[in-house]
Amino acid sequence: MVTAPIADGNQPNSVCSPSCERRVYVGAPINYDLRQAEGLVAFRITYDGNGSDGGSVPVDTTSYNAGDPVKLPLLPGMTRTGATFAYWNTKENGTGIVHGWPADTSLPMPDGDLTLYAQWFVATGLNNGGATTHYAFSYDESLRASGLEPGRTQTLMANAERDYAIMANWFQGVTLESLPLTVYVTRLGGGANTTREIRLKPGTQGADYLRSVLVSEVTESFMQSQSKGWGYMPGIDNEESCGEALSLFLTQQFALKQGFTNPYTAYTANTASGWLNSSLPEDNRSSTRFQDIGNGSPTDFGSRFDYVNSVRPYPDKWPSTGGSMLFLYYLFRQLGFTINQIIAAAPGYNTNADGTLTLNATAPLRGVYKNLTRDDGDPFPRFKQLLDAAYPEDQVSWIPGDNPDDPWPLPKPGVISGFVTNADWSAPIQGAVVVIDGPSSAGVHSRHLQLTTVPNGSYTTPPLDPGEYTIEASASDYVPVAITVAVSEWIAITRGDVVLPARLPIAVQGTVTDRANAPLAGVTVTLVGEPGPIWQQTTTDSAGAYSLSLDPGQYTGAYGLYAKLAGYGDRYVGLASIPNGATLSEVFVLVAFGTVTGLITDASAPPATPIAGAQVTAGEASATSDATGRYTVQQLTPGPIILTVTANGFDGAGPTTISVPEGAAVTQDFALIQASATLTGTISDAETSSPISGAVVSVTGATARESSSDGMYTVRNIPGGLASITVKARGYDTIQFTEQFAAHQTITQDFVLYAPRPPGPAR
Repeated sequence: MVTAPIADGNQPNSVCSPSCERRVYVGAPINYDLRQAEGLVAFRITYDGNGSDGGSVPVDTTSYNAGDPVKLPLLPGMTRTGATFAYWNTKENGTGIVHGWPADTSLPMPDGDLTLYAQWFVATGLNNGGATTHYAFSYDESLRASGLEPGRTQTLMANAERDYAIMANWFQGVTLESLPLTVYVTRLGGGANTTREIRLKPGTQGADYLRSVLVSEVTESFMQSQSKGWGYMPGIDNEESCGEALSLFLTQQFALKQGFTNPYTAYTANTASGWLNSSLPEDNRSSTRFQDIGNGSPTDFGSRFDYVNSVRPYPDKWPSTGGSMLFLYYLFRQLGFTINQIIAAAPGYNTNADGTLTLNATAPLRGVYKNLTRDDGDPFPRFKQLLDAAYPEDQVSWIPGDNPDDPWPLPKPGVISGFVTNADWSAPIQGAVVVIDGPSSAGVHSRHLQLTTVPNGSYTTPPLDPGEYTIEASASDYVPVAITVAVSEWIAITRGDVVLPARLPIAVQGTVTDRANAPLAGVTVTLVGEPGPIWQQTTTDSAGAYSLSLDPGQYTGAYGLYAKLAGYGDRYVGLASIPNGATLSEVFVLVAFGTVTGLITDASAPPATPIAGAQVTAGEASATSDATGRYTVQQLTPGPIILTVTANGFDGAGPTTISVPEGAAVTQDFALIQASATLTGTISDAETSSPISGAVVSVTGATARESSSDGMYTVRNIPGGLASITVKARGYDTIQFTEQFAAHQTITQDFVLYAPRPPGPAR
């Protein structure tokens, strides 16, 4: 047996990845410079489809010198079933350098030939093929080897709709266009990019980071759809400094709401100090006044310049964004306005006679302030005065505490005073308990007070820092009521009057039927808080009727009403609030589940034998075949269901679409074929390079094949594992060696055969 030197690294019997190519030489090694032998004088770039199964892989016939610019094909014509082209990489497994959007779209030619391998976005392992109501998710397939995917994207999916609801609540009344949003999880680091789709760049960070950067991008889409001045000014197709600041601000508030361990990441934090330190002289290393924004020369952002009454396009985390961020927190924490109020206060546009648009304000943030406060005055001087006093312009500034972008509130004390009265006849309520919490952002300035009203129903707090406070008043036989007030700087007394209605009982009632309008008995109907404990639970009677009664109390907020019955799909209705003393009526119609059952067998050779342990996926449900090969997927929503089957050592089946009737069982059998490998290539004469016809290639466990007139051969159905390979041809030396094969693998291997050498002269 002769061990042959191999061209790709000269490692005998090495395992070749699927679709790789190499040449095997038998005899003495041939050492020469292949480039010189082929007469090449410049370098070439080769594109590898890396698994593409449709279209055409790009071909670049240009010869480049080192350093020449190479324009990459960003929308190549090749395709791959079940995948979307992502970008190029210098390594087949994706661990090399990424080239293509959102990285670079061109590159200088290196000092040598370059092969770029296509990388693909897939939804493998994601529920529902990566689809949710508002999103379509996929991820860089190469990340599976690291263990990050698909688990990380699956966690992002599991929270995506809940997170979307938070943003939709912030931008009430705004609907995004072009839903669902396409979201790709790349292997890059550094935040996210958006053009026609959203590309997240989390690096190796976890799902919490993915959720945050997705929120930052989707909030910008909401701003654009709102079209009221958060950037996207006429003629400028980006969020600008005010919109970038709002996106970062909302991302921080989202992360805080979720309780993320590090809500202020490098991606969102430290914009405020960029504005504060712009007042330092240029020779101070901490000065941020002059910034390179990518145009080749430093841009002067001014010394604590007024970005309330002005705006800069194409923002990054520059002083313009920092100044805008500080003003948003000023509105939120110092003046006490809510996120919804701030977003809704965007100034909007006037349509001119010629159809052009004009902003309804000097600048977006100035317009937001006016709409919130009804103050026509300029807010910037007072805003800057407070910051200058706390952070002198001639000193390096950083904001202490948890949030490096929020220095507020800067204390200017005032008091809250008010009356607690009866809603029916406005009589004062003596002895009512008044609980005051705030400011709304917890920290060194937060307060918790509990006061009691005097005989005339009044109360007064001690001096409080500026900010937003929640006041909750309660008294026996009355519904507790909570209000929110903002204690503003220079305002000595802030009124906090609370009116309490008398407690009245409430009721929720209705019926539950099937889709044929037949009443369903024994249905469990549950009223719960959102989120919260079970408030009430009952079951329907023989007529399908139910009724829930609650004691007098305050039932504002979100509630959910659930109807559940074994064998039927759950139904839910949300109740935004339950008015004091109200009787609500809700009717439910339940849909009976369907079932899919069947037999999974090995069809590779008769007779068909059952396959145990096969995984059957039907939509979001799944089942595993038993020892007899049988499976049953239950609790399926009636309608079209997509079935797929996978089994270890077999080619999968599906996707197959079947219709599942309501309350019925459907039978669907599958016959799987055992997986195998393939060996292919050419056989040629070592001296003449001519193809050799009739050479026999034998592989252990497979049928031997002869080479054709052009020297081509293909051996199929090779079992996985270590196999012996023998190549014979009349008039040539025989080649024999071993190779490791894996299921579904195709190895391309060329052979060069030598004629036997005549014996040398006798000595």
